Amino acid sequence: MSKNTFILNDETQKNSHGFRVPNAKIDLERFKKNAVLLYMHRRGEVHGKWENIRIEGSLLLADAVFDVDDPKSKEISGKVERGFLNAASIYLNFTSDTTFVEVGKNDFELHGTEALESSVVDIPSCGNALKLFQSGEELQEEQIKGYLLSAQPFKKLKTTEMEKFMFTAVALSVLQGLGVTDTDNPEKVSDAFVKLSADLKTEKEAHTTLKNSFTELKTSTAKNILAVALAEGKITADEETSMLPDTIANPELTAKFLSKIPAKVKLSATVVTKPKKDGDEDAEKAKENWSYAEWQDKDPKGLELMFTQDEERFSKLFNAQ
Repeated sequence: MSKNTFILNDETQKNSHGFRVPNAKIDLERFKKNAVLLYMHRRGEVHGKWENIRIEGSLLLADAVFDVDDPKSKEISGKVERGFLNAASIYLNFTSDTTFVEVGKNDFELHGTEALESSVVDIPSCGNALKLFQSGEELQEEQIKGYLLSAQPFKKLKTTEMEKFMFTAVALSVLQGLGVTDTDNPEKVSDAFVKLSADLKTEKEAHTTLKNSFTELKTSTAKNILAVALAEGKITADEETSMLPDTIANPELTAKFLSKIPAKVKLSATVVTKPKKDGDEDAEKAKENWSYAEWQDKDPKGLELMFTQDEERFSKLFNAQ
């Protein structure tokens, strides 16, 4: 097995993205325990391992040990031995502690990443080769730029204490949507988030009110359907109670079920219907202008019949609430 020393990171050099990575700010613990050597960061293709991982001055170094029993790994090892491949790229994973820090004018450092693997590559990232990942996905150039833009200090904060307002690219787009383009201005940023929080609270309250009103309406409708069925002798009082939850969930299904049950005939039903009195037609006509609440209060049985016999009219009345 042959060994070749590679530079995994040079903390004095800016990479192609425009920032540096201090070696002391990289978590190497997991990498040292499982220092797999890949080619071009291709998962599932392990071509060896890294040994003697160490920091010497400004350099993060490691020795490549290739699995020469594997034909592809032997081929890569040969290109390294013959000087055709001599660069490595380290896989840095963003964690909850990852931040960009501005240590000087237009001078940024990446802190709090975790190294997971390193690969032999054909073209390094301008001397300081690296790949940046978050949740297993490689970060694209625009995402990295967004993170860099978020690493801007507030003018009123003490720069000696390196206090920063860190925004993700998503947060920056939200601020832009709120009309805030000057993210260096703490008052504007604060006002924007206060307004956003207030708007969100208002929307949540309105949603809760609407949801409660709809629930009350469904409950009232279900009770009316079951009350009519109880009055007609189609169900018992115990059944009225037990059927209420299902009726609230699906009043149409319950109404169709009850419509197939014949009502019990009462003695009063054998009495000849009396002729209509003067004013009956006017009363029926007045019902045309009743609201859903008036039907519930004045003629719940009629409302239940409308539900089962004239669904279109019932739907218009219900939705008008």
